[in-house]
Amino acid sequence: MTLLDNDAFLTQLTRCFEKSKANGTVYITMKRQPEKPPKKDAKKDANKDVPMADAKDDDDDREHPCLVRAVYKKTKISALVHASNTDRFQFNYGNIVKVHMDSLKKKDRKAKTALKKRTANKKPKATA
Repeated sequence: MTLLDNDAFLTQLTRCFEKSKANGTVYITMKRQPEKPPKKDAKKDANKDVPMADAKDDDDDREHPCLVRAVYKKTKISALVHASNTDRFQFNYGNIVKVHMDSLKKKDRKAKTALKKRTANKKPKATA
C-alpha cells in the first residue's frame, strides 16, 4: 500500500474514480490512527494482572491523525491526514466524491413498489 501526501492521494483517488466509471468499484475507508505503544516482552507480562487504577487514559489530550485508504482493483493508496489538515482535506474529498457521484448505479425499486401494491390491494378477511 502506498502512503501518499494528501494532495497526491486526492489526485490518485480522482484517477481511480475515472477508471471505475466503466466497471469496477472504489472502496474507501477512514479510521483513526492511534499511536503505537512501545512493545513489551509478551512472556513477562502474560501472567500479570493489571489493576484498573494503573491503566492510563491519556488519549483525550492528544491529536490523532486519520488514516484514509482507497482500493480500486489491485491499486491500493493511503494517506495520513493530520488534525490541522482535516478541514481542507474533507472539503477537497467531498468535492471529488460529488463530481463522481454520477457514475453510481440507480437502485431498482420496481420490486419494492410491486410488493407494496400487492399487499395494499389484499383485503383482510372478515371473521364472523
